[in-house]
Amino acid sequence: MKATKTLLLDLDGTLLGSKPTLHLTFIFQTLLYFARRGIGPVTALRALHGLRMGIERHQPGLVNSKRAARLFGDVLKLDEVPAKKMAVEMTHEVFAHLESCFFPIRGAAEFLSWARTRYELVLATNAVWPREIVMLRLKWAGLDPGMFNFIANNDEMHFTKPSTQYYEELLEKLKLRAEACLMIGDSVRKDLPARKTGIPVFLMSDRAADIRAVATSDGVWKGNFTALKELLQEVQ
Repeated sequence: MKATKTLLLDLDGTLLGSKPTLHLTFIFQTLLYFARRGIGPVTALRALHGLRMGIERHQPGLVNSKRAARLFGDVLKLDEVPAKKMAVEMTHEVFAHLESCFFPIRGAAEFLSWARTRYELVLATNAVWPREIVMLRLKWAGLDPGMFNFIANNDEMHFTKPSTQYYEELLEKLKLRAEACLMIGDSVRKDLPARKTGIPVFLMSDRAADIRAVATSDGVWKGNFTALKELLQEVQ
């Protein structure tokens, strides 16, 4: 690995962990939100599905939030502007009840405290939520959002993981060279595709014993935060 200048960091599973209660709590709070507005569970779930499909299905020139609002609005028979307003309101109200479902990943805050004075930090989280929600979740991880030069979000990105175009967009938007970056994440499916764009990848392990970085293939390593720090120090 060449000298690294920029660390691209995933959020979920890398910096912020979640409990098994998350999915059901999210669905329950979403159904409550719609019920208070006289919208039944079937329509509510269809609207939620529309949001997800809108986020995941790329359309040229449309940011993720705009695509999501259109499909969300189609289900609820709302125009795009009120649909987006409602989607954002729903997201904020639902996430207000989710803090107890998350926890900081061990070692993440300590690693970033070391890294923030040595590297440019980019939060390369999947761009499915508004910036305010991403920042809220960073705080739940015990992290200062101000340490990141850029925070991926659904109002600024046109692609989502695992598309390689997500990583290409980050490189272009931030004027980064792939070989000078390191993608740090926990998901083979979502984070490993960064390697196809020329970005080296470090896959996080939660095993305390994995204190040495293991090269699993060309430009791909695996280990915990101790191993990651050691690997970066070797190439400085």
